[in-house]
Amino acid sequence: MAATLGVVLAALGVAAALWQHVVAAHSTSCNLTLADRIISGAQLDVWLPQVFAATASCADAAVSLFGLPYEYWSLALFAVLGVALMMALLQRGR
Repeated sequence: MAATLGVVLAALGVAAALWQHVVAAHSTSCNLTLADRIISGAQLDVWLPQVFAATASCADAAVSLFGLPYEYWSLALFAVLGVALMMALLQRGR
């Protein structure tokens, strides 16, 4: 059951990474997203500013690691996690 839930969550992570790359990364708007509202509502940006405080403008926030945007890294990691969980499900079914 947990592996099935993990596969679903990994697929949602892949979808979120694709949305981030296709839609959000090309927007220079600073409108608050659901995540921003949750972070500010829970006051995480006040309690842990080194983690949650915004330190860049929306246009400058696109960051890459080893030449690849973060959304590609998250997409790859969610895909690897999903494949690993699918393999575990298939082996468990035998």
